[in-house]
Amino acid sequence: MRRPGRVGVYYEEELPTTPCFRCGATPSAYTWTICSDGNRYRPICLPCDIALQEVVLLFMGFKNWRSKLERYKARVAAEGPAGGGCPSGAGESRRAMGGG
Repeated sequence: MRRPGRVGVYYEEELPTTPCFRCGATPSAYTWTICSDGNRYRPICLPCDIALQEVVLLFMGFKNWRSKLERYKARVAAEGPAGGGCPSGAGESRRAMGGG
């Protein structure tokens, strides 16, 4: 099976039926791009998004990475993927649809 990823964004209505690039779970919640991967859009599920957020916080050397991650998880839980998350994720899908 071919793993998901493409040049154009995934629209919000596509993510619930698109498997996560990392683990294969459905639904995906966000779209991420990685420069060294040719800036292809890769859908990821919420648990993988949280894991990725943790890796980035640790890599960047934040001393308060745990509190930042907990705030992020609380915001996503309260707002849902379409309302929260990373600007490079769901926000791109909303902008592609003409939204915020």
